[in-house]
Amino acid sequence: MDQLLLLWIKEKQLAGDFVSEATICERAGAIFQDLKRDVTEMDGESSQGGEGFKASRGWFDNFKKRSGIHSVIVMEKHLVEILRRLKISLMFLKNSLVKKDT
Repeated sequence: MDQLLLLWIKEKQLAGDFVSEATICERAGAIFQDLKRDVTEMDGESSQGGEGFKASRGWFDNFKKRSGIHSVIVMEKHLVEILRRLKISLMFLKNSLVKKDT
């Protein structure tokens, strides 16, 4: 599953798409379900029930260690900080324009 997820992450990054922790966890769950369905269909069993998968924070931290994708989180934190600063700048600009009009 890790290899499929890493391939998906690389494809998204090459396409210029931002890949967040939440997006990776969501995709991991979808890959798990696809793999589970494929295996149970090969075995002639139902894919309902059985062992589940939760892409928890702990799972994601371990996935980062296994795969070395630390840059995803670093990039996400930088983007959050950039967005925070932009919001402050926009508020300042808006206040300046309102004061100028009065």
